[in-house]
Amino acid sequence: MSRKVKRAGRWIATIGATAILVYLVWRANPSALLTQLAAAEWWPLLLALLLNFLQVWLKAQRLRTLLQPVQDIPLGRLYRYTMIGYAGNNVLPMRGGDVMRLALLRQRESVPVGAFVGAFSAERLLDGASVVCVAAVLPLLAPLPGPARAGLAILVGITVLGYVALLLIAARWGRAPEGAGRVRRFIADLARGGRALRKPAPLASCMGTSLGAIACEALIVVLVMRGLGLPLVAAAAPLVILFVNLALVAPNAPGNLGAFEAGAALAVTLCGVSSTGAMAFALAYHAVHLVPLTLVGAIAYATMPGRGERSVSLVPTPAVETDR
Repeated sequence: MSRKVKRAGRWIATIGATAILVYLVWRANPSALLTQLAAAEWWPLLLALLLNFLQVWLKAQRLRTLLQPVQDIPLGRLYRYTMIGYAGNNVLPMRGGDVMRLALLRQRESVPVGAFVGAFSAERLLDGASVVCVAAVLPLLAPLPGPARAGLAILVGITVLGYVALLLIAARWGRAPEGAGRVRRFIADLARGGRALRKPAPLASCMGTSLGAIACEALIVVLVMRGLGLPLVAAAAPLVILFVNLALVAPNAPGNLGAFEAGAALAVTLCGVSSTGAMAFALAYHAVHLVPLTLVGAIAYATMPGRGERSVSLVPTPAVETDR
């Protein structure tokens, strides 16, 4: 695909997302929307904002577990890289922050591209599994609408198929023979990046941190609704988590503009919240994610020691895979 086509695609995605957001705000009555946002209590929103940093710490800990078969990287550095990745996703189209995180891990920690792809794939599978765990309680709380049932079924299918595919890759191509080509070594590195999902102890650790992160997300939903004075419906947090994650499956505009608001607003509307209240929630909910992570991630990148230089790895990366 040519650079011009990619650039045109990014512009189309950004313009489309902006149009969706403008339509949602207009439909919710901008004057009433501003009134509700201005009347919000600040302390629940502040707590929600701070929970983001605990959530990022849990995901950095998970990444450390996933990468340990490749490199044993200190948690503090992985926390910085993860924060920078979130900030990059918030300002760059098509999840450009993930590319930034890959570049940092490759240049500063000697993590092979294939190993990062494996770890990144494992992260997405764990995110999907944790969302499924949260959404699985929905039938106990309220009748599931058709879109929620379909979305949950799709998410379960993607997660199961992805996990099986990762296991098959590891079983068949987990080792690169002496003198293997670049593609073969890449696949072996990919298998190493997902090796933690094949062993009980690291799998339990990764799933535990994933569930901890999703619990933080559910609490953020509750705090934002509390701050805006919206009714605290039991099904709200699982519905918001499910619909927002489904809306963000495909790469979107910078910061997931438009798609994030659409998913969040639809979820709370299904809980009986008015269109104005739903849009106020969607904007505030997105802001407590977008603003702090972007600012802190930008500061983390700007103040990174020896930025642009390659750091010394703690564990050398072997040229040939040896599966213990």
